Amino acid sequence: MLMVGSVCRAIDGDVPAAAELTRRALARTSVLDDARRRKLDRCRALFEPLPTGRRIDLRTPDADGRSKADAATEDYPATSSGLFLLAQAEFRLHRVGDQAAVLLQSSAGASKHVGEMEVCAEAELALAFAAGGDLVAAEDHATRALERADALGGGSQDQMAAAWLARGIVFYWRDELKGARAHLAKAQRLGITSSLGPLSAVYRVLVDCATGDQAHLAESTAALESFHDQGRYGVSWEAFYTIARAKIAEAEGDLAGALTMVRPLGTGGHAPLVDTLLAELLRRGGEAGAAELCTKALIDRHRNRYLDTSMSLTEALLAHKNGDDARVHERIEHAVHRAEPQTVLRSFTERREELAELLIQHAVWGTTHESFVAARMARHTQGNPHLRTRSYWTLTDREREVLAYMRSVMTAAEIAEALFISVNTVKTHERSIYRKLGAAGRRDALKTAAERGIV
Repeated sequence: MLMVGSVCRAIDGDVPAAAELTRRALARTSVLDDARRRKLDRCRALFEPLPTGRRIDLRTPDADGRSKADAATEDYPATSSGLFLLAQAEFRLHRVGDQAAVLLQSSAGASKHVGEMEVCAEAELALAFAAGGDLVAAEDHATRALERADALGGGSQDQMAAAWLARGIVFYWRDELKGARAHLAKAQRLGITSSLGPLSAVYRVLVDCATGDQAHLAESTAALESFHDQGRYGVSWEAFYTIARAKIAEAEGDLAGALTMVRPLGTGGHAPLVDTLLAELLRRGGEAGAAELCTKALIDRHRNRYLDTSMSLTEALLAHKNGDDARVHERIEHAVHRAEPQTVLRSFTERREELAELLIQHAVWGTTHESFVAARMARHTQGNPHLRTRSYWTLTDREREVLAYMRSVMTAAEIAEALFISVNTVKTHERSIYRKLGAAGRRDALKTAAERGIV
């Protein structure tokens, strides 16, 4: 208990008091036998901050081959509740999420007999994975938590705000905005009095800015302001609040106002999500130098797939402005490499206009992710209303999709596999496209389609 008090004092900035409590705690360890001393040392590895401000890598095995977190819960099962609280703190501090995931996995494993704590740990684990960028694991754990909570009955579902928020984050980055909004609304309703409410509000703003629905945006803006006015927030909130307000201004067409709002944030050094959104906003506002600095401020970005994807595309567009074609393709290839396994689509959709031509060039340049790149080209073509000339409408939806894939070097068999149709069906669509465009083959069809503004 003295060690826990010491940590609290240290976090509060009272270093002398923290040191005194630690001294008093350690002075009493002489009365412990060897077994109890080992238990204390393992718990200290979890609770005691390092002098440099760094954190213990909880995944590092001990002498028995167990992780530090697992060793603590095996030797002292009551530690599971402490691990659960530590994991919550890790996420609330807006860190990358990997430490929280390790803590929660140990907490859930140590409390399987508890039932409700296991379900809560599962829900928080889903959120930790979502924050850490593993959308597949986040969705899996969120689904499992909700199913287990439903099986337990009672008020268990009322404690599932973290699971719903995790699903909202997953759906947002996968560009399934309708589902994202529904999940986030549920999370915000269940977590309105918890520290999850503000993050739910920020993501609701991002979703409504993406859809452009003014009625919904007014609702999410009101929720954001409500949290701010009532003081229902914690660490890093001001930066989140500022970037959310700037995104609202941008969605309403006031880019200059948005840039004015974010200038106090400087060029990064905030929570990873804030820095990612800030870099792109600065780039769109023409402040390329500040945007470049912001991309460099995001540390450990490799751990979060969707933030790395987003920042890499921002870097690609900055390189394009500078005429650095090699850098453009290197960054796009890195982005698709990170995005494809997790189906991260939002980052591509929000830059649709600027990426349309670059993706075509990238397909020609060469990619190991042909299907993913071709699918993005098809999606971008469908999403550009100004490209829909009278000739464009002579093609069916499926023909337009096949035509978009034809811009890559994919064969008919590869296009068929990407679209989940037969090779014969692809060839039938290709013949129909050639007939409607009066083309003799693929190259001729693409040339005619470009001349008519179809692609």
